Amino acid sequence: ASIAATALGEIGEKSAVDALIKAGLKPLPIKTRCNVVKLEAMKSLAGLAGQPDLELAWWRTEGYLALARLASLSAGQRREALDKAQESARTIPGWKQAEALESIAFELEHSGRRGDAVVVLREAEAIVSALPETMPLRAGQMSNLARAWWQCEERNRATALLAQAEK
Repeated sequence: ASIAATALGEIGEKSAVDALIKAGLKPLPIKTRCNVVKLEAMKSLAGLAGQPDLELAWWRTEGYLALARLASLSAGQRREALDKAQESARTIPGWKQAEALESIAFELEHSGRRGDAVVVLREAEAIVSALPETMPLRAGQMSNLARAWWQCEERNRATALLAQAEK
């Protein structure tokens, strides 16, 4: 399975991302072998970096997030996957980047990294705030951000964003 994960990463196209995520999430009978496959999947996702394709950047980010959620990885490995997800998200253009950053902030908060989650949410908020007020998805994005701020116990910020979304 680790050889397959490595080979999928060498393909270097978006059709491999789904298979890499599945390889990383596949339960294996021996924990050591399982972690090797997951780490190979993470390395292979890194090999897909630098390509300008929106879909590829999105799914690479989602792949890192999926790996970060795995309890079978060590805390350091999950932290590395979250850090890689942040790097990957920054290659996603426009409002979609804000959406990815919200997901990352959620995982950061749940892993006890509230300070990092706040930094990521500020970045997402800057992107969403810059969207034209007439853009239909802006209100929904602000509502999502408000929920994320609420989860980080930033109640005033969440309430202010909801008020902006209602305008």
